[in-house]
Amino acid sequence: MAETVDSIFTPSPEATVSPLVDTILEAEGGYQNSPTDPGNFNSQGELVGTNHGIAAPTYEKVIGHPPTTQEMQSMTQDEARQIHTTSLVAQKVNEVEPETQEMVANMRTMTSGKGVDKVLKAAGPNATKQEIWTEYEKYLKSLKQPELLPDGTPNPIAGQPLWDTYGKGWTNRYQKLL
Repeated sequence: MAETVDSIFTPSPEATVSPLVDTILEAEGGYQNSPTDPGNFNSQGELVGTNHGIAAPTYEKVIGHPPTTQEMQSMTQDEARQIHTTSLVAQKVNEVEPETQEMVANMRTMTSGKGVDKVLKAAGPNATKQEIWTEYEKYLKSLKQPELLPDGTPNPIAGQPLWDTYGKGWTNRYQKLL
C-alpha cells in the first residue's frame, strides 16, 4: 500500500513521545533500592530496585522473569528509553493535549499509572497543568504505606502517608513542569 502525503508528515506515536521520555529520564536519575518503595520489589518479593524510572514489576514484564538486582543495576538508559517509549505509546499519552503531555507522562511513571485516569477526569478535559497538578497532589496525599512490604515483612511505616516519604521529591519534580 502506497504512503499518503498525510502519513509521510504525521509523526509516529514514538516520535511524539520521545521528548516526553527525555523529561522522565532527566527526572528519574539512576538506580535506587529504597525498601519503602513497592516498585523496587519483583514478583518474588525480592528487593531489586528501580533504574531510570523503570520499576521492577515493569522490567519483569519486559524480560519475562523476575529481575535480579544485577539486572536492574545494569539496565542502560537506552533500554529504559525504549521501555518508557513503548509504555507511553501504549498508554496513549500522545493523545492528550500537547501542553499537558509532559505532566501526564511523568504521572504515568511516578505511580506506575495508578490513579492517572481518575485525576485527569477530575481535572476536566481542558485542564491546565496547574489544575492537573492540584488534582494529582490530592490523589498522592491520599495514598498510604502498605501494611506489608512486597517481600511479606511488616512495613515499619505502615499506614503513613506516602506523601511523607516522597512528597518533597514529587513536588520538586512537578514544579519544573509547571
